[in-house]
Amino acid sequence: MKWVLVVVLVGLAALLGYNWLTSGELTLLPPGGSEIERQVDELEQRLEAAKAKLAEARRAGSRVGRDATREVAEARAEVARIAADLEALIKKLQREAEQRAGRLEAQARERAAALQRAVEAFKRELD
Repeated sequence: MKWVLVVVLVGLAALLGYNWLTSGELTLLPPGGSEIERQVDELEQRLEAAKAKLAEARRAGSRVGRDATREVAEARAEVARIAADLEALIKKLQREAEQRAGRLEAQARERAAALQRAVEAFKRELD
């Protein structure tokens, strides 16, 4: 019985370790976010990387006295790319939300029509 418990605990520890190494999150189940959530995560990571690169360039420039204009220009270009990707992602989200809302509205209309038919049938039974 102790061996079973030890095997289960080792398995859980291995699963936690694997998920932490692959996703950076300490969870039993791997993150199952949608494609859009993963894209937003990627954009956030790119922005953080650009910020870190710019901060490092500014620190190096202030210590050594070298010009950091090239790094600043690269950071601006990266932020512009991130903004463009984010704008496209937001448009995609809006389209998907409109499609989903349209499907939900159609389902609600169908249910309302079915309910109306049921009410009319019940009224006929009462007469």
